[in-house]
Amino acid sequence: MTFVGYGLKSGVAQLETLVSNVVFPKDEAGTGWYQHRLKTPHGQAPPVPLRLADFAELVEPAAGAVRVLAPGAAITGTLSTPGEIDEYSFLAKAGQMVRFEAISAEIGTWLDPVLRIIDKDDKQVAINDDFGGTLDARLDFKVPADGTYRVRLHNGTGIDGSLDSVYRLTARLQQPGFTLSLPQTFAAPVGGKAPLTLSCVRIGGFAEEITLKLAGLPDGVTVPAEIKIPKGKNSVKVNVEVAKTAGTDVAFVTLTGTAMINKQPVTVTARSSFGGDLVPRRATARFDNRMLMVRTMASPVTLDLIDRNRQRPVHRGTTYPADFIVKREEGFDGPIRVRMAAAQQRRVQGMRGPVIQVPKGAERVQYPCFMPEWLETDRTTRFLVHSVAVQKDAKGRERHLVKGSVGSITMILEGALLKLAHRAGELTVAPGGSFEVPVAVSRSAKLSETAVVHIEVPEPLVGLIKAEPLMLKPGQGTGTLKVMTLPDAKLDGDWQIKLVATALQQGRWPAVSVTNVTVRFVR
Repeated sequence: MTFVGYGLKSGVAQLETLVSNVVFPKDEAGTGWYQHRLKTPHGQAPPVPLRLADFAELVEPAAGAVRVLAPGAAITGTLSTPGEIDEYSFLAKAGQMVRFEAISAEIGTWLDPVLRIIDKDDKQVAINDDFGGTLDARLDFKVPADGTYRVRLHNGTGIDGSLDSVYRLTARLQQPGFTLSLPQTFAAPVGGKAPLTLSCVRIGGFAEEITLKLAGLPDGVTVPAEIKIPKGKNSVKVNVEVAKTAGTDVAFVTLTGTAMINKQPVTVTARSSFGGDLVPRRATARFDNRMLMVRTMASPVTLDLIDRNRQRPVHRGTTYPADFIVKREEGFDGPIRVRMAAAQQRRVQGMRGPVIQVPKGAERVQYPCFMPEWLETDRTTRFLVHSVAVQKDAKGRERHLVKGSVGSITMILEGALLKLAHRAGELTVAPGGSFEVPVAVSRSAKLSETAVVHIEVPEPLVGLIKAEPLMLKPGQGTGTLKVMTLPDAKLDGDWQIKLVATALQQGRWPAVSVTNVTVRFVR
């Protein structure tokens, strides 16, 4: 086998090839993969995943040679020239189902294979780009008439034109069969029910009924005794019911399906596709044969934004107190917290808010939304808030129940009320020395409160740089921060020190402006 990698022969960081003999073991675990430990002149390489299959394994012919890929074979090739198109011919008969699969991500390379089928009249009759949540391609082709066809493979949006632009293309006649899929996660409420969709992909003309079985259901969770995907259909909806006495918990559930194929019962295990991992090391890492089933509780609290359809004018760099009505279900008197949602409708961009405790029995609450001074003024900004109620489930376990507020806080940003600047120029300081930073604060006519200026230093320098806060009273716009340093080796080179000015509107709501000063420490 020819292996492609960096420094395989020379040890130098350059792309090169190394030919090595490989003895393939039996696939006793049924994974379809062999992790080969390649020995190089410079040591043993990390494991290289090699595909195992009952195919005739071929390599790409030399330029100008006849290129044929008969069903039942796999070929490994390289798009070594930018924009290269590889083409292979195959013979097929009318009605046959042929599956072509081109993998790159699954074998650790960087192509985005695109497959096309071309008929004898040079007409494209089928195409596939991405499949199964990856950039790899899979194409199921039902042959319309006897004859010779060509399968073309080229790179879509990936990286081609190098030694490691490698793909593996397989062709096989599809036998009747099916695959099953189920969601990665599924939630059903305690004391209620939820619809679960179970799906199949039919292969090779298979159209018969499929009998399904869910295993691993936790206590208190029930489904119909008989679940079937009807003949010719591709999915079925199942009502999942959770008893009122069930606790809130999670469990892994598996799905199998059994059908008669060629007069024999065939059982298939379903797969779920993972979300969230945008760069898996292997394409197969995107899949599992389990579903995470979650039994949930509904929150007994509703947080209702007052005047929720209104757009609120808010100054940049200030804190807007949003008014909410707190509605509790009858009988609930447990703790309630209000917090900013982690995922906002647009971007966070430095917006922030605290976690606040709602006093027992309180029917209204104000939530402070801080809107930083760099937010745009040419669009609306929406701020989302959650309530968190603490309540015990049927098993006596304390649960924190999260629920989004009714309505988002919609704001139109206006100019800042407070602006901080400094006149320090270029600062060069010896560790252990001191320096001064002249600052200037500009206030809007709407802001008359005292402004306090303090410094925030990078985490590695905490305790090594200090300055007393500077108070600038109403009418006072300038002052000087006096900064002291300690003689420490960490104070070396250029560092950014943050200057922060804060004024409390109505004695409660911060208006903030920030600027940075660069200090060069020279030993």
